[in-house]
Amino acid sequence: MRFLLDTNVVSEFAKDEVNPGILRWLSHGDEQAMVISVVTIGEIEKGIAWMPQGKRQRALEVWLQSSLVPRFRERILPLELEDLQRWGRMIGSALKEGGAAPADGYADCRGCHESRPDFGDPKHR
Repeated sequence: MRFLLDTNVVSEFAKDEVNPGILRWLSHGDEQAMVISVVTIGEIEKGIAWMPQGKRQRALEVWLQSSLVPRFRERILPLELEDLQRWGRMIGSALKEGGAAPADGYADCRGCHESRPDFGDPKHR
């Protein structure tokens, strides 16, 4: 079983104080079973570009290129047409039913994200 780490989980790696629950979960898992998506790389790049220029922005650029990408190099999932079509159907169905979009339908992985109120009911993740 592989675990697709959501951007908010991956972003914890760049923080000085990582969420203890995420650290606990990560420490009990097989890192080789943890994967990220090219979408996560794009979302992090977007966030870095959106930041004011300065030390923090430069530090995150270095972290992304020197730490995150090499750490997951062989475990960064690409997106194919079929993936995006499946994603579109899943998102559309979830929105039509008034729920949050599932994170675990991509590349036969279970999705892992940090539960926050804006993600809807975490029991359904």
